[in-house]
Amino acid sequence: MWNQKGIAVISLAILMMLVAGGVSASNGEHVDLSPGRLRYNLNPYLALLVDEEGTLSIEDVSSEAYRDRFVLHGDSRAPSFSYSDVVIWAQMPLKSRAPEYRWVVEVGYPLLDHVDLYVPDIPGGYTHRVDGSGMGLSARSPSHRNIVFDLPREWDDDRPMLMRIESETALVFPVTLWEWNAFAEYTQRDYLFLGGYFGFLLLIALYAVFLYVFTESREYLYYAVFIFATGLFFFGVNGLGFQFLWPGRPGGSALINCLLLVAGATGFLHVRTTLPIENHLPIVGHILAGMAVLCAGLAPTSLVLPVTIMMKIAIGIMITSLFATIPATLVCWRGGHVPSAFMFFGWLVFGTGISLMIMRSLGILGDSFVTLYGGQLGFIAKVVFIFAGTAYDLRAATRQREAAERRNRQLVYVDASNRMIADISIAATEGDLADRFLRHLGGIVAFDKASFAVSDEQGARVLARRPALEDGITSPDDFEVELLEKAFDSGEVSILDGSGAGKGRRARGDADGTYSVMLIPIGTREACVGAAILERLDGGEGEFKPSDRHLAAGFAGQAGLAIENAQLFREVTELAITDELTGLRNRRFFFDAGSREFHRARRLDSPLSLVIADLDDFKEINERYGHVRGDSVLEEIARRCIEKLRKGDIPCRYGGEELAFLLPEATISDAQEVAERLRHAIGADLIRVPKAPPTRVTASFGIARIREDMEEFADLVDAADKALFDAKSAGKDIVQVFEGWGKYGWEAGDFGSSADGPSP
Repeated sequence: MWNQKGIAVISLAILMMLVAGGVSASNGEHVDLSPGRLRYNLNPYLALLVDEEGTLSIEDVSSEAYRDRFVLHGDSRAPSFSYSDVVIWAQMPLKSRAPEYRWVVEVGYPLLDHVDLYVPDIPGGYTHRVDGSGMGLSARSPSHRNIVFDLPREWDDDRPMLMRIESETALVFPVTLWEWNAFAEYTQRDYLFLGGYFGFLLLIALYAVFLYVFTESREYLYYAVFIFATGLFFFGVNGLGFQFLWPGRPGGSALINCLLLVAGATGFLHVRTTLPIENHLPIVGHILAGMAVLCAGLAPTSLVLPVTIMMKIAIGIMITSLFATIPATLVCWRGGHVPSAFMFFGWLVFGTGISLMIMRSLGILGDSFVTLYGGQLGFIAKVVFIFAGTAYDLRAATRQREAAERRNRQLVYVDASNRMIADISIAATEGDLADRFLRHLGGIVAFDKASFAVSDEQGARVLARRPALEDGITSPDDFEVELLEKAFDSGEVSILDGSGAGKGRRARGDADGTYSVMLIPIGTREACVGAAILERLDGGEGEFKPSDRHLAAGFAGQAGLAIENAQLFREVTELAITDELTGLRNRRFFFDAGSREFHRARRLDSPLSLVIADLDDFKEINERYGHVRGDSVLEEIARRCIEKLRKGDIPCRYGGEELAFLLPEATISDAQEVAERLRHAIGADLIRVPKAPPTRVTASFGIARIREDMEEFADLVDAADKALFDAKSAGKDIVQVFEGWGKYGWEAGDFGSSADGPSP
């Protein structure tokens, strides 16, 4: 970090440049304009007379009475009388030894209001020329940002030229004599430099405007106005404003004061909003706010008040701003605010340049590139330093935003992983599991198409696709089979180049070409179980990136664990709700599922029926052939019943030799049809089991439907049980329908049908 020694080195370098700029000249009494020399600094040769009342005329000052009152300036620096209301007369003794040359006199301070040049002519009089910032552009010849007089080819060089200077601004007038061609070359370089300088300022100001538009941060608005106002101020100080923007209009110098005050107001506001002054120097913050209000209030009044007074006030405010801002930036810098360091050096260089410009205008320093353009160079350095600080600040803000985005992506990733794990664990089928996985994966990795393929004892299959499958599980195409093999071989997430992906998809006949493919193996701790294949199409999101692969790899690992846990959970759950002997759902599942279906049917006002079957005389089979043979008979009967059920029917082992069949969306007639199919399937063919003769087994069936007077699923079970009891009582191998409760708790319906036909 820079310290006070570094600041001292910078200041010393600036002073060395300043010393190098002041070159003394000889103090001769006249100037010989000899061939070969193209430029003369006339400052040392000027003889000056102060006209305090401003009443002297050319006849007065050219008379013998006033000739001895002129005092030789004798200094290479420009004559300066600061801000004074006097009139200055200057003698320029020029001896022309090169009449073939064309000469011009340049007064290098364009803010002078009125400058008269009197050239002694051969007849004995004076040719009068007038120029200055208050003159109309048409009256100025040649047109130039500075005050320029074109001298005649010949003049009476025995008499000195006389110049009268009057102005409300600082009375400083560096005078240079140029050969015309040399002056033209110098002017071209000068205007080229100034054009590049102000063009750069304009671009920087527009950039600040764009920053304000897109960020809506007031500091950029203040800074844009500050750059515009300061740039226009220097545009006027350099004479370009008088030449191009307000040529010959009265009040040009007052407008420069107004621009300086506007720049001061917005500059104070920019510093106050950019730096954390309130945290370190609240008093300075109040001072800057007060100075901004003062400048804003003085800006319009500067157009009507005397220029000299307002110029002094503006300079005082500028000096005050330097004394307030530079220490404030240093304190904020030492307090840990790094952009304040850039602002500190910017204001330090700008303050130095402004000081050089003021000292040159006061005649303390001579003319040089540094003193002429010190303020402008300091300002451009300040702009660069401050925008460097802005870039640093934006970079820090970008890093903070990126860190926040990374944290947010991690939270999104963790949340998506948790939701995916929870969602997959309740998937009912393989296809459902795969579809849920692709849906959650799409929340963190964008894709246009996706498929989830597996390869097991059933062969290679596609369980899910995005967009979704139309006909459920389908066979994979050749490209998916190839990728599936790669997934099983590598076990790592990989990204395929666009050419290979496009070739594979075009072979399948896709109209839209695939641009990029990501292969995501899905595995448990034991083995790879499948792969997700993500595709991006031409004109879409572009190629998959390593960051996408990283997210997908972590997501796939979580998915593998979730799939394994879901498989284990389903296995345990399956064991808990499955009858080990018959493979049917057990009594526990029967009552849980029945209760859900009962309340769903009641809520949706949809039909629900229950069939309970009891094997006739099954006790005799156990007693005659043993329980092992009886279990085999039960297994065969369960198999026959499953084959005759509809899709969505729920078969269960109710207990012992009783079976229950829950029939959602089934009316009583639907239930009768199902029961008849089951009765015929059980009793139609002999049952053959090892170590026992073929046996014919029959079953009795009780049927009940959901009724308005039933409040719980148990009521439906009681009704079906009662119908089964009636079927048993009526002779067995019968389907009996429950009709309602009677005197003794129920009313038996008709006995339904039997193997021998309907009962009476």
